[in-house]
Amino acid sequence: MYTDPRGEAYKQVIDLAIRNSACFVLSERLWHTAEGAEKPYASVLEALQPYLVKTIIIQRENIEDIIRVKESYRSHAFYTAGTYYLYRCCDESGNLLKAMANKLSDWNSPKLLEDLCFLKEGGGDFLYSIVHEHTYGIDVTEEEATTLMEQITGLFLKVAAHSNLDRLLDDAIKHKTDWLYISRHQLTELPDRIRELTELRELIIFERDLYYLPEGLFDLSKLFNDPIYFNT
Repeated sequence: MYTDPRGEAYKQVIDLAIRNSACFVLSERLWHTAEGAEKPYASVLEALQPYLVKTIIIQRENIEDIIRVKESYRSHAFYTAGTYYLYRCCDESGNLLKAMANKLSDWNSPKLLEDLCFLKEGGGDFLYSIVHEHTYGIDVTEEEATTLMEQITGLFLKVAAHSNLDRLLDDAIKHKTDWLYISRHQLTELPDRIRELTELRELIIFERDLYYLPEGLFDLSKLFNDPIYFNT
């Protein structure tokens, strides 16, 4: 995924993941769970309790356990010490995930448990998130990704067709992306239609011969409150 689906797109992605996964994982990182400390997300644990199927605890000193669990489940979910809660995928648990958050990046400490990931039957991620790295992914084919983007406005997925800049911008504008990376398009100037990306907050450009920026770029107020990076 280029960016984090939110609002209605988030709800549709949760429904999709529930249908295609055996369970989902939420984590309680070790550094956020000092002994005796109050847990702001206690209500989340309580609400999801009926759907809990397994709890995995990895102690700080057991690096081997992290490797073993990660390899066993083949998931991005397990990358550090902490407590991992595995919940059964069903309509009821999915409805709770939709009620508790508005986007994948909401699953972050201290208010909620962290890094919502959905595991397929037999292992492997169907959907994963590593919020502090702004990394989100979904296991679908190119054809499935294209179909999903047609069906779910706000789900902006990486596909091979985005090697064509016009197609990349078409999808970026349609899905109102807040993040965009432009590279290897042999640009000498940035298309003026960049002004249509009104939700853009971060723009990364890696083009060696780019010498012209359209005036419309500077109309993107959200972008200029946040980072813009050029490497030319």
